[in-house]
Amino acid sequence: MIFKEEGASILWRLLVKKLMIRIENLTKKFDRKVLDNITISLPKNRVSVIVGINGSGKTTLLDCIVGLKDATSGKVFIESYSNDSEKFKECIFYIPSEFYLPNYMTGKEYLNFVLSRYRCSDTERIDDFLELFDLKFAGTNLIESYSFGMKKKIQIVAAALANTDYILGDEIFNGLDFETTLLTLELFENLSREVGIVIISHNKLIIERFSENILLMSNGNLTPFLGASENLEKEVISTEKIHEKIKYIKGYHPINRVIY
Repeated sequence: MIFKEEGASILWRLLVKKLMIRIENLTKKFDRKVLDNITISLPKNRVSVIVGINGSGKTTLLDCIVGLKDATSGKVFIESYSNDSEKFKECIFYIPSEFYLPNYMTGKEYLNFVLSRYRCSDTERIDDFLELFDLKFAGTNLIESYSFGMKKKIQIVAAALANTDYILGDEIFNGLDFETTLLTLELFENLSREVGIVIISHNKLIIERFSENILLMSNGNLTPFLGASENLEKEVISTEKIHEKIKYIKGYHPINRVIY
C-alpha cells in the first residue's frame, strides 16, 4: 500500500495551503519586555516584510515563532499544531541571520542532507538551482571554502527546494551581490503564489518591492503598516522617538580642519 504516512503528509500539505501562522498573545521578557502580547496572523501567498530599528524585537519574534526561543507566554500555531510539534516544523524553513553550515560537507552534500528532512522537498532540482545561483562548480567544494555570500545562496536554495508552506528569514539579503538580490526577489515573488514568506529587512529595495505587506515592529508590538512606503521612515522615527537623535545629527557640523 502506498505509504499511509506519506499519504497523510500529502493530505496535510493540501489542507495547510489554506492555513496561516497564528500568533496569540505572544510575550517575551529578558531584562525588559521585548515582545508585548502580540496577536497577529501571517497569511500565505504573500511576502511580508518586518521592519523596525535594531533591538526592537524582530529577530526574537522569528526565533519564538520557530521555537528557537521559548516565549514567556503566548502561543504560535498552524491550524491546531503548536510550534513545538513536528507538523509545525515540517511546514517552515527558517534562515536566521547567524547560521552554521558544516565545513566538512560540500554544498551539494549539505543540500541533500537538509532537504532529506522535508518530505515534499524537490531534490531533483538541486543541480538546476546551484547553476542558477552560480554555484555549479562550488557545489562540489567543501563549505569551508565558501564566502559569506555563497553560504547565503546555499541557504536560499535550500529554502526554495524544501517546498515548505512558509519561509522565514532574518536579513536574508545581507551579503548578497546586486544580481543575486534581484534573482532572489524574483524567486520569492514566484514562490509566494504558493508559499508564505516572512522576512526581516532594512533594505529599501526589498521594502519598496513588497510595500503592500509591511509589518512594523515597535515598542514590542507588530502591526501592519498601511501607509505609503515613502512614509515608513517618518513612521519609524515618530514611533521609536529617535527624532531627538536625528535633530542632533542635523545640527552637527565638523570642526574646521587646520592644514599645515
